[in-house]
Amino acid sequence: MIPRFNKEPALREGHIHAEHRHRINDTTDVHFHDYFEIEYIIEGDGINYIDGKMYSLEPGLLYFLSPINTHNLIQKKTNLLHLAFEESHCDTTLLAPLVSSGTQIIFHLSLDDRAYVSSLIFEIIKNSADNTYTSMLLNVLLVKLNKLLASQYTTHNINFSAPRNGILYIINNFKNNISLNDAASYVGLTPTYFSAIFKEEIGITFKEYLDSVRFNHARNLILYSDHTMHEICAESGFTNYENFVRRFKQRFGQSPRSYKKFVSSKPKSNK
Repeated sequence: MIPRFNKEPALREGHIHAEHRHRINDTTDVHFHDYFEIEYIIEGDGINYIDGKMYSLEPGLLYFLSPINTHNLIQKKTNLLHLAFEESHCDTTLLAPLVSSGTQIIFHLSLDDRAYVSSLIFEIIKNSADNTYTSMLLNVLLVKLNKLLASQYTTHNINFSAPRNGILYIINNFKNNISLNDAASYVGLTPTYFSAIFKEEIGITFKEYLDSVRFNHARNLILYSDHTMHEICAESGFTNYENFVRRFKQRFGQSPRSYKKFVSSKPKSNK
């Protein structure tokens, strides 16, 4: 069964978790977590699978993970910097554009950017007990990631907006029974106005976006975990199993069980 990793002790105590890790012949099972994660590879020899896609662990690789991502590491020998944090640790106007980018956030940093990013994370590690200072440093790092993403994808909008903040709310809460009204309250707008500007900016309705997050998460669990279908239904935020199966079939053309069998029978590809 795919596990949800427990919060790091620092997170439970209200701090950002920051760590310099050295790993040799270490493998983690496919997992997910209810917080955000940034890892930067200083030196690496291994593989990271993110939502089933393979990435080589090599110097200069940085990846950003949110609660919707599954991943596992196969580390022959790695030297990396690890950050784990929650929404409360940073400025959501910087986090929301990253979460709503619609892409897997993977960077191969230049030499200059490697020095800059590693210095920020090492400073967070050294001052982990100082929440105010480490939050400021994390915000600087998020600014940098937004700029890097904007340089790679011309469609990436680094500006904060209420709809993007609404997406951040979805990513953090899609496993719960949330509604348009909940998200509108979170961003401080009336439901009617929030619904209108969400559709205008994102291109689909709030409900359609929430459904896409839930179904894509369910699809990942079906493909990469040993959860039962009832467990996947609940873990993905659906409250009625029969309705989940019916709507999954409408979206993917097959029932969850048939979809798993069909994909499992296809030749494996790392691309």
